Formats: sequence, structure tokens, C-alpha cells
Amino acid sequence: MVGLDLGFGYTKVAVKGQSARLIKVPSVFKKLRDGYTEISEFVEYAGERWVVGERAMEYPGVSPTLLSVQDLIRYAPVFLLYLTQHKGLNGIKKVATGLPPEFLRPYAQELKERIASTLGISSDDVGVFPQGVGILIDVFNKVSSLSRVLVVDIGFNTLDIVYATRRSGGSFKVDFSRTYSESGILFLAQKLRDALGREVPIIKNMGAQEMLRVVEEGKLNISGRVYDLTDYVINLKQEYVEEVKWKLQELKDVLIVSEALVLGGGGAYYIKPQDFADVHSHVILPQDPEYAQARGYYKLLEMLNE
Repeated sequence: MVGLDLGFGYTKVAVKGQSARLIKVPSVFKKLRDGYTEISEFVEYAGERWVVGERAMEYPGVSPTLLSVQDLIRYAPVFLLYLTQHKGLNGIKKVATGLPPEFLRPYAQELKERIASTLGISSDDVGVFPQGVGILIDVFNKVSSLSRVLVVDIGFNTLDIVYATRRSGGSFKVDFSRTYSESGILFLAQKLRDALGREVPIIKNMGAQEMLRVVEEGKLNISGRVYDLTDYVINLKQEYVEEVKWKLQELKDVLIVSEALVLGGGGAYYIKPQDFADVHSHVILPQDPEYAQARGYYKLLEMLNE
């Protein structure tokens, strides 16, 4: 069983063998060029050979840009093949994953079938849930005594919000969800690229995932010259926090009645609970928040399998 958080920036996996495993792979892939015969970790898909993940980040060329759910579904097999062939996840029988709430109804079946055909399993063994649900399940022990919880999944491309209320049996039911496209931490990468475009023109040719790595490291290395971007990044992170808070204020009705605000996803690494103290008095940040979605999906499979 695998909990799969298929992301625009990173693909995260939670799986349990002899011990729990968390795997993180940059959602970057580039065509294998002739002459690079020393690279053995590639996958074949759609008639091409692809270098995937960390190796692709350092590999020459440009990765296809993943900016839409259609892109993510189209290239999902690239990451699944990489995980099964090079990360020891062969023999997967069941998968739980998610899509931004706005895109769940129109694209869930297509994603299920794409995953199932790649892994050679039945589509009935693939569950697709609203993003944010995995995070809620991951922190269930922290919210089990509450009745109304607001979850914010800060992703790479989207900001996904789920409002859930407790049922009489103790489980939660999603009453409201919303997706803000182009409101994830891609915001940081784009802002940084715009700010430095004139001083460092080559930055305009860098992919979004590569720009995110620059944000994470706070520096840029171009042809041996290192640019210290610490001040840029600090200011951009604060600007992004204000952007997320503004989105939450648009949902004031559910924000006011919620008993906890849960912040998860890869973008949660860029914020602190105290940043939202003026928005909510009970803010929860999961441990290793970028893995919260995948962990929650895995826990969901465990519950459904009992």
C-alpha cells in the first residue's frame, strides 16, 4: 500500500515495509541525451527515455513544465515508473492519492486509470481524494476532540482548503472545499525570477522547480558566480504569508467557526504557526508538513483495509 502525494514541485510517498518510509522526489524529468551512457537510472515513457528527480535537477536541458492538473496526470507514469524501478516500490497493490478539490470530479477517474494501468492493478484499488484530506487524517490525534477543522494545503501550484466537521460516529466529513490556482509556493519562485530577471537574465530560462530550489537554498550559482539571495527570500516569504492570510480572510465564515487551523504541504516549511496568530488562536503544523498528505493517505488505506 502506498500513500502518494503527486505534486507539481515534489512527489512524496509514504509506504510501510519493515519500517515506515517517506520518499521525496523532485517532480522534474528531462530527456536522456545521447552520449550520457553512464546514467542508468532512467525510465521509458511515451517513446522517450527520461532522467527523473534529483539527477534531473543537475542534468542539462529543460523539464516539461507541470502547471496544470492535466500535465500532472499525463506525466504521472514517469514518476510511478521511477518509484517502482529505482526506489524499490515494486509490487504496489493499493494506492491512495489526491487532487485539488476543484479538479476532483472532472479528473479523478482519469488519474485512477492512469495510475492503475501503469502499476498493473485495478482502478478499484486506487483511491483519489480531495487534497487536504490526507493532512486532516495525519493530524487526527490532535483534532480528534474537535468538531470543526479548517485545513490548508500549501502546495507548489495550488492552495487547497478543506473545511471538515465531525460526524456522529467520530469521523470527519468534508463540508466545504476550495482551490486557489497559481497560489502555492510557485508564487515565491515567480516573484524571485521577476525580481532578478534584469540582473541575471539567464534566470528567465530556469524551470519553476529549479527556481524553487533557489528559494530553498537562498542562493543562485550561475557559471561559478554565487548570488546571495537571503534578503530577497526572507521578504518574499513574508509576502507569501500575507497572501495566504488574505485568502483565508475571503473564507471568513468557515474560518470563524473552525476550532483549529491546520497548515500542511510543502509550503508550510516557509511559515511558522505564530505567523497566523492574528488569524486563528489554534494553529496546528504537522511534523514534517510536506509529508503530511502522503502519510495521511497511507493511514487512510490502513483504515479502509481493516
